[in-house]
Amino acid sequence: MKLRHVIIGLTLLVGVTLLGSIDVTISDRRGENIPLSESAVWKDASITRFRVDNYNVQRGKGEDGVRDLTRAAAVLQGADIAGIQELSGTLFYGWRSQAQQLADHLQMGYLFAPTTWKWFQPYAGSALLSKFPVTAWEVEALPARQDIDSAPRKLITAEVEIRGRPVVLMVAHLDRRESNMMQLEYVFDKFVASEHPTILMGDLNTDLNNELIKLMLARPGVEDAIHNAIGSFWRLDWIITKGFDVLDGGHTPRGISDHAHYWVDLDFTASTSSQP
Repeated sequence: MKLRHVIIGLTLLVGVTLLGSIDVTISDRRGENIPLSESAVWKDASITRFRVDNYNVQRGKGEDGVRDLTRAAAVLQGADIAGIQELSGTLFYGWRSQAQQLADHLQMGYLFAPTTWKWFQPYAGSALLSKFPVTAWEVEALPARQDIDSAPRKLITAEVEIRGRPVVLMVAHLDRRESNMMQLEYVFDKFVASEHPTILMGDLNTDLNNELIKLMLARPGVEDAIHNAIGSFWRLDWIITKGFDVLDGGHTPRGISDHAHYWVDLDFTASTSSQP
């Protein structure tokens, strides 16, 4: 009887393990607001300048092998809006998603966009953090080549109001292999189609030598905000804007992640700030 129980237990364990290891793609979704960290309040959106950050945090793991998400939260202090890549869900690194953990540290609203469901949790993905209330948002799958096996990727698009003006926010983490160009083209098409001042934050997994990047930055009013703030150097991470002036910026070198952290201060350009 004991042997039978052992066999049943092992069978169940194997079954649960196999079931949990399956990647299940999460469907597209949309909404009208995002949760705000407990005890936080939305920031006054009448400010004259605001800070935008982008950071691929590698699930909080530094190049020293230490996993400590509070180090990432420390360099994100001061952000009004942030695009975050490579966050984990709720199972392995706390009972809250890492998006919520960062939002709690920073007293911000958050939208976590996991790409798959795995190990009985939303497994991993990107996030938008905001101190301004979001009025509408969408999370959608990015296109990918069907003839290769590549991890699914998502695009976050959201809208906030700053000084009474709609601002479109986009967060992306693109494939670094064969699907990169089609995903970059898709994201850029949506960026160009936006009728409002727009900010794209992301690990685009491509550099300034990419022809699509060059064409995008050649468009009137489109700015490589990181370059404008701190100069030109090789990177895969981007903050691309239209309708804004870049007032200041900076970065935190690699170390507490395998990516650098970037931030810029923005204000509306004269042409957009004068519009109703």
